[in-house]
Amino acid sequence: MSASNIRVIGYEEIRCLVGIADILEPVKESLVAYSAGHTSASQIGLLALPDNGEVHIKSGYLKARPYFVTKVATMCPVNRASGRHTSDGLVAVFDAKSGYPVAVLHDRKYLTDIRTAAVGAIAAEYLSRKDSTVLGILGTGGQAFLQTMAVLLVRSITDVVVYGRDRDRTQAFIDRILREVPSLRVRRAKSPQEVTMEVDILVTVTASTDVLVKGAWLNAGLHVTAAGADDEHKQELDFDSIERADLRFVDSKTLCERYGELALYTKTKGVSPPVNGELGELISGKLQGRSSRDQITLSKHVGIGVEDVVAAEAVMKILQRYAELDLG
Repeated sequence: MSASNIRVIGYEEIRCLVGIADILEPVKESLVAYSAGHTSASQIGLLALPDNGEVHIKSGYLKARPYFVTKVATMCPVNRASGRHTSDGLVAVFDAKSGYPVAVLHDRKYLTDIRTAAVGAIAAEYLSRKDSTVLGILGTGGQAFLQTMAVLLVRSITDVVVYGRDRDRTQAFIDRILREVPSLRVRRAKSPQEVTMEVDILVTVTASTDVLVKGAWLNAGLHVTAAGADDEHKQELDFDSIERADLRFVDSKTLCERYGELALYTKTKGVSPPVNGELGELISGKLQGRSSRDQITLSKHVGIGVEDVVAAEAVMKILQRYAELDLG
C-alpha cells in the first residue's frame, strides 16, 4: 500500500464523529474480550521528556476485528506557559489481515481521553450505588471534565465537588461544567479530604506523585475510580485507601501490577493487595460487584491498548458509512 492510500483524519473531524456516549458499549466489549483472553495488547511504552513531559505508547488488537492500532500520546505541561496544547498524539490504524496501514488519526489524544472517560463511566455504572447523586473530582484538566461528563451518562448526578491546587484553573473547570450542564450544582472544595468525605463517587485524575486521598476519609458506600496514576511513580491513593476498599477491581491485572498505586503497594509491602478481578469480568457477569450499600468500592485504571482499538474502530466505521453514502 502506498502512502497516498493512507487517509489522515484530523482532530476536528474526529471530534465531530465520536464522543464518549458513542464508545461506551465498544469499550465494554473490549474490556470483556481482554479479560477473556481474546485480545493481544502490548506492554505500555513510557518515555520521560524534559520538564515533566511524558509519552505513552500502546498497541492492541481484538481477535476477529478488522484493525489493530498503535497509539502515541504525549503530555508536555511546559506548553501551557506558551498557550499551546499540553497534549497531542495520533493513532496509527492497520488492516489486521494484511498488516498494511490504512489511516492515521491525528486526534491530539482525544480518543485516548474519551475512552479513558468511558472506562470511568463503566466503573461507576457497575460499582457505585445506583442512587449516587454527588460526584467528587480531584483534578481540573481536560480528563477531569470528561470524567464528569461520562459519569453523568450513567448516574443521576445533581452535585459536583471539585478540588484543584490552582484556584483559577479550578474556576475555569467549574465554568466549563456549568456551560455544559447549567442545572448542576458545582463548587470548589478547600481540600481533597473535603471532596472525599462529601461525595458518593470520587474520581481521581491527576498526575500527582504525592498521596491525595487517605483511607481514613473513605465513608461507607463510597465508590472510588482512580485513573490518574498510570506509571511507576504516580500515586493518588494511600495504601490504607486500598486496604479499606471492600471490592477492588482493575482494568488490567497485568498492567496494574506494574503501574500505579497497586504496584507501589506491592513494592513497598512485599505483598500484593487482593484484587477481586478485572472490569471485563464484572461486565460479563463472571464476577459480582457491589452487594450492599455500605461497601467501599475501588476501580483502578491504567489504560489498555484494546480500548484504543475500539475507539479508532468507531471512527473508521463512521468514515466507511459516509463513504458508502458518498457524504465524505
